[in-house]
Amino acid sequence: MLHHGSGQRGVMLASMMFALTLLLLLTSTLFLTTFLDGKAAANVTAGRGALFAAGAGIEHLCWALRPAPGFERELSWPNGEAPFARPAWFPAPPATYRVKVAAGPAGSLRAISEGTAAGGARRRVEAFFHREAEMRTGAVLILAEGRTDGRFSASMGGELAVDPRDSDGGDFTPLAVATEGRTAASAFGEARAEPRPPVIGATGFDEASDRLRPTADRRLATVPPGSRWGSRQAPEVVVLAGAADIDGDVSAFGMVIADGPIHVHGDFEVEGLLIATAGLVVDGRLVVRGTTWVAGLLDVSGTVRLTHSSGAIGRADATRPGTLPRRAFLGAWRELW
Repeated sequence: MLHHGSGQRGVMLASMMFALTLLLLLTSTLFLTTFLDGKAAANVTAGRGALFAAGAGIEHLCWALRPAPGFERELSWPNGEAPFARPAWFPAPPATYRVKVAAGPAGSLRAISEGTAAGGARRRVEAFFHREAEMRTGAVLILAEGRTDGRFSASMGGELAVDPRDSDGGDFTPLAVATEGRTAASAFGEARAEPRPPVIGATGFDEASDRLRPTADRRLATVPPGSRWGSRQAPEVVVLAGAADIDGDVSAFGMVIADGPIHVHGDFEVEGLLIATAGLVVDGRLVVRGTTWVAGLLDVSGTVRLTHSSGAIGRADATRPGTLPRRAFLGAWRELW
């Protein structure tokens, strides 16, 4: 015989069990949703961190690409790996990146950077670098440390005037004066009693002089007064072997490369590039329309006038295509995964 009260208790018990089960399900669902959302957010954060690390690898590679005619140096890296730490920290583990390079289409450089972040998240980006089609120098006057001793000294008792405006009306304006290293920047700034010029790093002119020497139109041990090398219509590559003393009026069109110190006593005019690998001393008058690169020593007690000329640089570049350095630039990049 069933009692009415016991039946009610059974219904209440069943209702409570159902409510508790429903509450447990809701709580579990809420916990699982929160847990999954947290994991998803962590994965997104880690993935973003890995992508940033991969991007940092591409930026690091940008600074490692020295000016050159092409990418032969980069393609010769062992196993195609960029010459910095493998993996490189960004800024510390577990965030790291690795960069590898290979030949790309149309003479470009293809780079793959793989970034890693917390939790083992990985992202990979692909980038393509190209060389500038037009020869552009970073400054009108570029100073570099000496090849053998890594030193640079400067003396400015005379007049040095540098005009970065293009005398041919071009729209590119380089720096007036720049250096490849801090030693040259400090020495020049002290000699001029002015702020140090900017340091732009390696420009590639030192290596370019090595490529140009075997192809020289003239190789001179001495410089006769009144010499005239080349013309605006037919520029030449001239190599001055050993120390070069320049007396009288001497002019050059194209590129002049000096293996030893240049000492200008007379009037020396160059239209194009002047590459002084062992120092430049001027107690006479020097005029260069184009770019002047000096290593080791710059001593000016006379008059030096330097002017940027895109036309003169272009004509000099045309005498030996594929020889002078060009800066690399990032053409395009994309996220692979």
